[in-house]
Amino acid sequence: GFKVTLWVMPFVEKRSAAFKEGREKGYFVKRVTSACHPYEEQPGFFKWWNLPSVVALDVTNPEAVDWYVSRLRRLQDLYGIDGFKFDGG
Repeated sequence: GFKVTLWVMPFVEKRSAAFKEGREKGYFVKRVTSACHPYEEQPGFFKWWNLPSVVALDVTNPEAVDWYVSRLRRLQDLYGIDGFKFDGG
């Protein structure tokens, strides 16, 4: 046997359903101030690799973290995912 893991980041792309849901609840970082991400197009957004701009989960907000974890657990329940590798957060 083998274990199945997914590589995930605590970011979402603005055209996703997750962004729409999380934005309405205030779950994302409001502003990026790092010189490492000078391509900010709107508050909280930054470039990540070759993806469209993304916004990061506000990990200082316990409700946002619970929401994100519940989405990961849903993937586990639906598809039998064994675990996650987190990157960029």
